[in-house]
Amino acid sequence: MPETASFVLLAKSIAGPRDSSDGSIAAEVFSQALDNAEAQTGATVDQAKVAGGVYDFVVDLTVDVARYAALNREIGSPTAHQIALGFAGALAHNAAVTVETVPVTPLGDPIVADVVHSCTTALEGRPGCTGASLTASDDRTLRLESYVRKQTVGSTPVQVVAQAIAEEWGMLGNKRTGDCTFAAAGHAEQLWAAPGKPKPPVTTDAVYGAYVQARDALRAGANGRRGRSSVRSPGITALDALNYWRTTGIADHRIAAYAAVPRDDPAWVRFAIDRFGCAYVVLGLPDAVVPPHMTFETSPSWEQVPRGLDGRVEPRNSHCVIYIGYDQDMNLTAVTWGGTKLTSWPFHQDYCDEMYVALHDAAHAPSGVNVTKWLKDVAKAEKA
Repeated sequence: MPETASFVLLAKSIAGPRDSSDGSIAAEVFSQALDNAEAQTGATVDQAKVAGGVYDFVVDLTVDVARYAALNREIGSPTAHQIALGFAGALAHNAAVTVETVPVTPLGDPIVADVVHSCTTALEGRPGCTGASLTASDDRTLRLESYVRKQTVGSTPVQVVAQAIAEEWGMLGNKRTGDCTFAAAGHAEQLWAAPGKPKPPVTTDAVYGAYVQARDALRAGANGRRGRSSVRSPGITALDALNYWRTTGIADHRIAAYAAVPRDDPAWVRFAIDRFGCAYVVLGLPDAVVPPHMTFETSPSWEQVPRGLDGRVEPRNSHCVIYIGYDQDMNLTAVTWGGTKLTSWPFHQDYCDEMYVALHDAAHAPSGVNVTKWLKDVAKAEKA
């Protein structure tokens, strides 16, 4: 099997007219999707350009099989062609395009074409994108266990009914771009404001604007003490988003602190949702539950998926949501893509990569949580 191979990707928008007369916004979205696909597969974009005529974009791609194997958790025995198809699928999924993947012979001659469709068949015609960057870790991340007595964790109710909000959740920018870590934060702010707290409304412009500012700062290197998001990826890690949310604010709202939660322990998951209103979660969604395989309407819930090509954890589908409720059987209610989705505990166990809680108001400590110690540790961590 050759270690490297070349391909040409021919992309055509299926999301309607471009966002501006000169195509600049559409080109930016496409560029972000290219960065994300590069980061996930290890492939190299040698050249990408806006095209005229039938296709909107042309991409020259080089695939390195060894690099792909080093980056991915479940590598199997992929061929260069399979990796290129995966790259095209990631590109199509996040840029609202169809992509023809054309392998090229050593002489540069195209030999075959495959078509991969995007994620636009969703939500009443509205595309819903993923976009959390690759799961990151930081040994300075504070853990909720440090601020809660163990016996307190078991004192949660057997169920928490998902709280309704007055307005629609909205996509908050996650319609066409990979800002899900910021959209999830916006949804949390909507939830906390629901009881009538006097806060400015959470808007798509505000959430997406914060995402763009954070992304640009990361690319410029001004990424603070975290900086775990790849400058080659449009997505922003949960840790970078949480840190931005705490230090700068999202939609004019700042949290006081955040901490990691033991994601595999149902008692801690219940505690997080009950005491903090929601849990902030990153899922490595399998292909089986994202468009075009499944739409929001045809998949009202996330159930356990049989293992296989479409059921494995898929890093390029990394997606951030919030959990806002649970029932007696530990089915969770997730907010994503402008609506709520019932999520089974087995699905959560299979696909949850990260879980956090955010303290939205230091003046109102959740019952059983030592907020004073928590905030002191936040101050110490900032100096580390």
